[in-house]
Parts: sequence; structure tokens; C-alpha cells
Amino acid sequence: MRLLLAGGTVIDGSGRGPSGPSDVLVVDDEIVDVVPTGTLPLPETEAVDAPVDATGRWILPGLIDAHCHATFGEP
Repeated sequence: MRLLLAGGTVIDGSGRGPSGPSDVLVVDDEIVDVVPTGTLPLPETEAVDAPVDATGRWILPGLIDAHCHATFGEP
């Protein structure tokens, strides 16, 4: 599966400021490219299974929801 998140603002968790607009290409659950919007080679964008317009939205690659309440009974 090839997913393209197009035109969003990327926060990469490195401590740098947000960058964007950016395109994030995901292939089989792996981020393979993060580039300024419109700079992915045309064959890459033509082969996308699921394009997502992320314009005006934030993209946070690798964000994991690890929130739990271990004290609320047996997990």
C-alpha cells in the first residue's frame, strides 16, 4: 500500500520547528520520503493507492498512543 499525505505541516519530533507544506510518502507502513510539497517525482505520485489532502493539517510521523491507566483494575 502506498499512502501520500500531501501539503501538511510536519512535526518530526527532533526539536526543529515545523516544516511545510510537505508531502509524506508511506509504503507498507514505512515512511520512505518527506519532501516539500510538489517535489516528489511524478512516477512516485502516480503510483499512490491512497492520496490524502493534508493541507492545513499537522502530520506527526511515528506518534504512538502509549497512554494507559494501570491503576484502574487489572489490564
